[in-house]
Amino acid sequence: MPRSATSLLLTSGLAIIALLLVSAPSARAGAVFEVREEVITDPANFRFQFGVGTNQAQDFPGAGSIKRSGGAGAGAVFKSSAIPLALFTLNRCTAVAVHVHPNSAETLFVTQGKIRIYQFRGEEDQANVRVTDISANQAGYIQQGAYHFVENISSGTTKFLQIFDHPQGGAVFAAPALVALRNAGGNAAAIVNSAFSSNVLGAGVTAKGAIINVAGCNW
Repeated sequence: MPRSATSLLLTSGLAIIALLLVSAPSARAGAVFEVREEVITDPANFRFQFGVGTNQAQDFPGAGSIKRSGGAGAGAVFKSSAIPLALFTLNRCTAVAVHVHPNSAETLFVTQGKIRIYQFRGEEDQANVRVTDISANQAGYIQQGAYHFVENISSGTTKFLQIFDHPQGGAVFAAPALVALRNAGGNAAAIVNSAFSSNVLGAGVTAKGAIINVAGCNW
């Protein structure tokens, strides 16, 4: 391969992310992320309505977008075994609707803005909610089987990389490597955003049903 082609390959955002995926340590190694986390009991403004189809499938202008990486069987239906990586863009006053991944843990690496993750055990138990605020270049972990809701709490657009930790999906836990890159002075957020700026990793997927409007947003 010519030197110029090799240099281009090694300096592209896609190549760097691929290197991180190959070299990243396992989630089971006990990775620690720099996030603020607290457990709150029955917060007054924390309520989810389960089984309300119109709320969960709400479509409106300016919701945001989802760009996914490819994978065996990848399609419009999100499942960890098919889509190991996805870049979410949440516009102001939007959130990812409440959902659960029964077979997979998940890490969110924020590349722009700020998000708040709410985790709880299920519809029958919303009294104890784990709340995590994550800023750009930080990562947060969502436990396997935990119901969760991801809200954009910045005053503008927020972007985050969704990484599944699923032994059957072929996805390697990349967030610790991204955090390490940031700590070493590298711009991990710019690399991620650059890699997903084209269709190399897959076309954009409709945000209908996945990204919802947040009523009463004051961010």
